[in-house]
Amino acid sequence: MDDHPETALADGSGRRGHRLPLLACLALLLGVAIHTGQVIFKAWPQAQASGSANDFATYYWAVQVAVEGGDPYDAAELRAAAAESGFHGYINPYLYPPPFLWLLLWTRPLEILVAYRIWFWANSLFLLAAVSALWLWIPGPRMAFALGASLPLVAAITDNQVMGQANMLVLAMTLWAAVLAHRGHARLGGVLLGAGLVMKPVPLALLLLWTLRGRWVSIGFALLSAVTLLVIASFAFGMGIQGGVAHYAGEVMPSLFYADYNGLEMTIGGFANHSIANLWARAFPFGDPRRLSDTARIGVILSNVGLIASIMIALRRPPADQVSCLAALAAVLCAVLVTPLFTFEHHLVFVLPAVVAVLGAYGRRLPYWTLAFVLPALGMLAWDIHSVTHLCQATSGGTRWLLAEGKFLAIGCLGIVSCRLARAQPGQEPSSSGP
Repeated sequence: MDDHPETALADGSGRRGHRLPLLACLALLLGVAIHTGQVIFKAWPQAQASGSANDFATYYWAVQVAVEGGDPYDAAELRAAAAESGFHGYINPYLYPPPFLWLLLWTRPLEILVAYRIWFWANSLFLLAAVSALWLWIPGPRMAFALGASLPLVAAITDNQVMGQANMLVLAMTLWAAVLAHRGHARLGGVLLGAGLVMKPVPLALLLLWTLRGRWVSIGFALLSAVTLLVIASFAFGMGIQGGVAHYAGEVMPSLFYADYNGLEMTIGGFANHSIANLWARAFPFGDPRRLSDTARIGVILSNVGLIASIMIALRRPPADQVSCLAALAAVLCAVLVTPLFTFEHHLVFVLPAVVAVLGAYGRRLPYWTLAFVLPALGMLAWDIHSVTHLCQATSGGTRWLLAEGKFLAIGCLGIVSCRLARAQPGQEPSSSGP
């Protein structure tokens, strides 16, 4: 991924170029205003009304248990600690590597709902960090327009906040790692990506791209950073190598892709799951809907390997410029996003780079016929998952299936279009004659 001057997102030249900066500025301001309204008038009231702290409760109690010398991967211990303190919300299993616990050590002396609401607003700062990385990567009026249009369209951004999740932070770390590596800071970018890898698996997307491009210095520092953090955190929380690194790498992480998601009590083939595993679970159901049948498990493994291999082959040609770099990362993020056993609504914040890259490329590099697929995809991403689920329950047949799998199809559509954008040449003018 070389540092070439970009042309599709920053260029405001052309017959109407003199008007583009003002229009782009207005689009950005409008998008920020709409998103701010979504946060203040919809998401924040939901967070205030939540007595369970949603997914944040798992992080909180994992920290409490780990600091006291317990096993954060034992859901029974987390629930016992919560019950002892008088907390009655449901606690999901803890799914993350030991270093993730450091991220929330500050919650130790706080009441859970106070910490949850602080984390809610911290997610807005993480979004600002992600947007800043995208702007620094490809500054210009087209990026301003794309960012302004994207913020209100990705409903997962506010869902991530309400759920108390950490996806936006991991996205910001991934984007900044890419930007730093592009700008010649290979070691620092690698260290940052390594820190992201020990929080969630999705940053593997950038590691895959670096492997494809031969960025061995960044890869080396990413792996060194990840292993160092894993080992230090495992001993810091009293788990040791066996209870920390080995347990997570050998049992917990594989379960996120093919087993039981570390004991998560949820139906794999449900409306809220947007993964490949969801499709296989529906096609080959098992007696226990929380588990995959043998046929479905084999199908998931083959599908995931085939998907990643296919997109790596498609992106094997070196990128033409920074637009191609961003689009390539967006495409791989979309692919990696659907490979775990569960892909929930809050995970869809990782589609943000694809939305930004695609919206910023129209009129320069993407043919307008692709809007026939992109616009419905954006509509599904903007649709609140709870409304989709309610409508699914009220319908049947093909309509029910289309609604249930609409977000999965949206991820696939944006991933494919991002891949096409990554392969397009800077001088390639959009065509209206079809693919």
